[in-house]
Amino acid sequence: MKSKWRCLFSFWALMALASPAGGAPIEIRAPGQQAIPLAVTRLLPITGQALPEVAREFQEVVAADLDFSGIFRLADPEAFLSDAARLGLESGQVDFEQWRLLGTEAVIKGGYLLEG
Repeated sequence: MKSKWRCLFSFWALMALASPAGGAPIEIRAPGQQAIPLAVTRLLPITGQALPEVAREFQEVVAADLDFSGIFRLADPEAFLSDAARLGLESGQVDFEQWRLLGTEAVIKGGYLLEG
């Protein structure tokens, strides 16, 4: 009788080990949160000579990195209004209402200074 139970137990143990864990595989393709609307403007010269190629490259790298993170949805630079062309590095110098019109929740502005 004991050998019958051992055989039955062994059979079920082998079946449990041989069968898949049950259920479908889980695949995660994207972050679960909603993307944050963000505007990244070109850097503007603080004083002196303007270097548009430096400003363009900086903007492209920062925008690509933020976009790659999957956390941000970048605003189209073609839609930027007049505030994007003003330096405005302090919050009192930024026209946040213009950025709200574009549907952005955040804006990145910056300046550069060439020395030497």
